[in-house]
Amino acid sequence: MSDLKGLAAYVAVDACGTFSETKRHVGLVRMLQAGVIVSDDATLMVEILKDNARPEAGEVYGAIDMAWAKLVGCAPRSSSPFSVTNSPPAVGLDFAPDSFVHGVVARGAVLVAREGDFGFSKENGEPPAGHDIELVNFSALGERFALEQSRFAFNCPQADQTHRPDGAAACKSIADQAFSSHLRGINRPVTAMFGPDHALYLVDYGAVRDFGQSDPASKFTNPLDAPLVQIPGTGVIWKISRK
Repeated sequence: MSDLKGLAAYVAVDACGTFSETKRHVGLVRMLQAGVIVSDDATLMVEILKDNARPEAGEVYGAIDMAWAKLVGCAPRSSSPFSVTNSPPAVGLDFAPDSFVHGVVARGAVLVAREGDFGFSKENGEPPAGHDIELVNFSALGERFALEQSRFAFNCPQADQTHRPDGAAACKSIADQAFSSHLRGINRPVTAMFGPDHALYLVDYGAVRDFGQSDPASKFTNPLDAPLVQIPGTGVIWKISRK
């Protein structure tokens, strides 16, 4: 590394290989000691790109081919009526107070705000997940650990609204962001939290046009406009309470 005068050395650790975990750990330590900047290939590609507004951004994100809708570190999905392959970004959650427990909401349940994908790749499942609130119920104390996931609040045309046998809400059609589905509803929920009045407050960042790979209707229409920028006046805070 002493020959790289005036230059910074970067290494994409997921583009390297060796013969054992010990060698891998020792190699990483030696590189860090030598001043190498350790990263991964996708992060380095995005840093080189610098700006999502660049015309080649869509191709770059497509080439990275990452599961953009997957949240690293979240609990694996259990069997549920929704055969979704990846979970969309879960950016905010809160535990339901006992006063909110009713119907499909069990004691100790979690309500999760799921922002949805950003159109870098095809839809993240069937039906697509995200732009909604997910309900996570856990097994009772003393029972073998299990969780049950279902959609709690989501976009659906009134004519297509229905319920599953267990009482959970369901939809006969598929809707993405509210604005692209011509609905008044959820676009990009970024956090959910229960207030002192025991109601659930959902912070919705607002409508966002993206690269349109998962929903062509949300693709940005003006090449001069950077994607992933909020459409003015669409942010809102939703209040969800028991009747």
